[in-house]
Amino acid sequence: MRSLRKDATSNDVTGDDGTFRLVDFEIDPAALRIAGADGKEVKVESKAMQVLLELVRSAGRVVTRQDLEAAVWSGRLVSEDALTNAIAKLRKAFNDSARSPRIIETVPKHGYRLLVRPQLHRPAKGPFFTARSHLVQFTLLVLAGLVGALYFLQFGKERTQHVATTSAPVTVAVLPFAALTENVEEFLAVGLAQDLINDLSVQPHLQLIAAKSTFTIDPSVREPGILRQLGAHYVVSGTVAKAGNNIQIEIRLWESSSGKQLWSDRVEGPERDLFDLQRDIAQKLASVVVGNLDRVSRFVDRRGTTKTLAAYDEFLRGRTLYSRMTPDGNRDARIHYTNATELDPQFARAHAGLALTWVREVMDGWATDPDAALREASRHAMLAESIDSNVPQIYFVNGLLALFRGEHLAAAEEVHRATDLDPSYADAYALLAWILQYGGRPDIAVEAMHKALRLNPLSSASYDVVAGEISFTMGRYEEAALSFRSALTRNPSHSRARLWLAASLAKSGEYVDAAWEIDELKVLNPSLEVRTLAFGFPHKDPEVPRRFYASLRQIDMLGLLAD
Repeated sequence: MRSLRKDATSNDVTGDDGTFRLVDFEIDPAALRIAGADGKEVKVESKAMQVLLELVRSAGRVVTRQDLEAAVWSGRLVSEDALTNAIAKLRKAFNDSARSPRIIETVPKHGYRLLVRPQLHRPAKGPFFTARSHLVQFTLLVLAGLVGALYFLQFGKERTQHVATTSAPVTVAVLPFAALTENVEEFLAVGLAQDLINDLSVQPHLQLIAAKSTFTIDPSVREPGILRQLGAHYVVSGTVAKAGNNIQIEIRLWESSSGKQLWSDRVEGPERDLFDLQRDIAQKLASVVVGNLDRVSRFVDRRGTTKTLAAYDEFLRGRTLYSRMTPDGNRDARIHYTNATELDPQFARAHAGLALTWVREVMDGWATDPDAALREASRHAMLAESIDSNVPQIYFVNGLLALFRGEHLAAAEEVHRATDLDPSYADAYALLAWILQYGGRPDIAVEAMHKALRLNPLSSASYDVVAGEISFTMGRYEEAALSFRSALTRNPSHSRARLWLAASLAKSGEYVDAAWEIDELKVLNPSLEVRTLAFGFPHKDPEVPRRFYASLRQIDMLGLLAD
């Protein structure tokens, strides 16, 4: 709004109330309203109105898709559908036609152009009202200046002192906690470290390295060279011990560049107070790293959690098993997540965990009935959201559900909701890359993948698969094969990676090696059918799956392809 008036003032485009006209239509950006000469009003979405304003600023000139996406979506990586849908909604509001445009013209392979000049809209107001409006505006301007001056005098110094920490977040890596006593099970020690990552991730001044990377490091390692692999400024290690009904948690903060210990602290108390102890230690650690206790006040409540220790115990067991990414681990995880929800039906994170296990069945081709699995995933995600809408895993699942329905734009928006809640959610950025390449934008999918890898530098096999699929989509088959081989080095039982590797090798003319991969796939998973795995290939461009299946037929996979 304000920038439109500034840019267009010299051309007398907007009125005092910010409205303007295009042909016979009155545009009110603040109200997101487009009104025709017949009095009919249409409300448009905020993004569609922002697209219109960008076109107005460059009326008569072509605005590229890239410029519109950068201006309206503020650096977010979105599929091409986002802009296409916004233009379609504007055309509908203007009763315009793409084939015979009067207002918005599509310039093939370039962008869009506004064909008409915006006109000043002057509301019918008397002289007294106009004069009074200017007086009110002047008074408000003076008051705003006084308030701004007082604010600067009181708080300017403090804001200047913290400018360095607000401009770039501090990156922290939390290693798995070690169990000091035999009565502390591994899932509890690891789970406490995972939840510390989740707690710290809500801080806008901190960036957390994903557990999938940090948990591959031995917690006893202090060698700077190994710690630097994580790409973090600081590394956190911890220990957990139990004595009777008491629990003790100790954490240490290390400088990754030197391996020197900078700080340590210990909290202890009755096991029934575990959640309070976790919050206490997260707040202390954040205040040390950020350097200001007042800036870590968001630790008041933890998202989607429970107050029932038994339910939390089952949840941690489920999360540990899920992280193994195997069919058996996934099924066992579902059992523990179910137990957690039965012990506490309001445990949103446990419901989100259940949703993840069902969607994982489809992603990795384990589901005998993909539609039923997706229905269960959707049911638990909806239930979790109704309990607590601030659990990012809910929107990760929703993103996958939308993707499998072929709704690429909706899928990307759901994932953005997840990353808004947890800016350090590496898997969400990897999923965004997956969505973008399925939506026909492998070029910007690469950017999302880079973000995921910065947060999860020692990533899992799934990341290699996403990277490989992007390369395959772009026709870089040798590069794709390298990514799929890397995935199989990490997880030899990854059926999806082996199938894509076979397809990539076939496209490169390496039919003997491709056939060997198929034989291995049949040995590892005799009941696997390509149609089951293909449910998780929701490409917008039919050319990509066509190439994929054509390559499989080249190596005679009739047995595997059978219905």
